[in-house]
Amino acid sequence: MNRVRKLSMEVLEKYDDSFGENFEDNKRALMKISTITSKELKNKIAGFITKTKKRATRERLKREADQRAREEEAAAEEAEALEQAGDSTGDAEDAEAAPDTEAKPETAEESQSVEAAKPETAEES
Repeated sequence: MNRVRKLSMEVLEKYDDSFGENFEDNKRALMKISTITSKELKNKIAGFITKTKKRATRERLKREADQRAREEEAAAEEAEALEQAGDSTGDAEDAEAAPDTEAKPETAEESQSVEAAKPETAEES
């Protein structure tokens, strides 16, 4: 492990709460915590700390998203299983037939109102 990584990990282990995902804030926190005289080394350490914190955040968000996706899949499978169990009773078929019969008169009324509206617009012109 090179010098920058080693020093960065040591600082992160002791002062993890002092650092975040912003390089400038990490640089200021590092200046308060340590007495690094080399500007280049200080910037490299602050940069590595920033990179490490961002990576940890990305990994945490990815794990949470994967967990949510698994929960949604499980819920969908459970809902599908309930639907299949409901379909086997025959009640679901009756429930599906009722909306279809209700939908047909509505569409017929709509088509009649559209046809009735067309001649009126033609007569007005």
